[in-house]
Amino acid sequence: MKKEHITMLLLFLCSALLGSCEKKQEYPEFVIPTRVSFEKSSYVIGKDETQGLTIGLKLARPLEKDGAITLQLQDDNTTATASEFTVSPGLVDGKLSISLPKGTSTVSFTVKSLHNFDGNKTVAFRLTKGTGGAVLDERNLDATIMLRGNDWEEPTMTTSATAALDFGNVTVNTQSAAQTYTLTGINLSEKVTVKASDNFKVSLDNTTYASSVNVDANDKSVDIYVKFTPISGQNQSLTGKITHSLAGMDDVVVDVVGEETGNVADVPLLVEDLDYGASDDFLLRLTPNRAAYSE
Repeated sequence: MKKEHITMLLLFLCSALLGSCEKKQEYPEFVIPTRVSFEKSSYVIGKDETQGLTIGLKLARPLEKDGAITLQLQDDNTTATASEFTVSPGLVDGKLSISLPKGTSTVSFTVKSLHNFDGNKTVAFRLTKGTGGAVLDERNLDATIMLRGNDWEEPTMTTSATAALDFGNVTVNTQSAAQTYTLTGINLSEKVTVKASDNFKVSLDNTTYASSVNVDANDKSVDIYVKFTPISGQNQSLTGKITHSLAGMDDVVVDVVGEETGNVADVPLLVEDLDYGASDDFLLRLTPNRAAYSE
């Protein structure tokens, strides 16, 4: 082989080797995937809600790469039929697929009740898949939407007390006889907190009294007992309130009043406020004039 041929061959091999080395130094695309989850685990669509409810999904950060997520309708926890609600984007074989272009920072879908049923119905979804720049978070992958039926009654709290409970005269550091009223609840989601202001106590059994109690009054009436326990230390009329509280609802208040008695009135000390003059002639002014008596 001629020398120039050998040189050309060596140059070709070097070129090929260098190209191979350069390719080895190329790095694959580095993408931090965005975690996706539900913002909340439960939602409610009221019986008069006509616009549909937007269900938001939480993205940890904007997507660095195109991606997609899939939600699956959970038949075991869904009591609404396909004719009682709609979903946008639409479901295909019980699945909802949403594309997420690169840069996406918010995503949602809409559930609408058709209000053609009585009783409460539920629609449940689970995030089941994330692709591309989207991955599923480890938490909050399930959400349930409550659909209120046409016969739904809004939550209410009422009491039988139509005027303030008046306990009359009660001696300090004692307690009055109990007075009672009923608390009635409709469609309450949890227990009601019944709290008495200072100098009053409440009870559910007329035995154990405290400044506050928690009572289950959902779809029933419960007796509330109240006693006046004055400790102000003053003979005076004391007013207060029994407050019934539940998150998401206005407080219901029963007024109470009593007269505290039996406190001993303070007796003021006698204060002598006489001016005896200068001390150097005090005894002289108190001593009779002997000269006058000797005459």
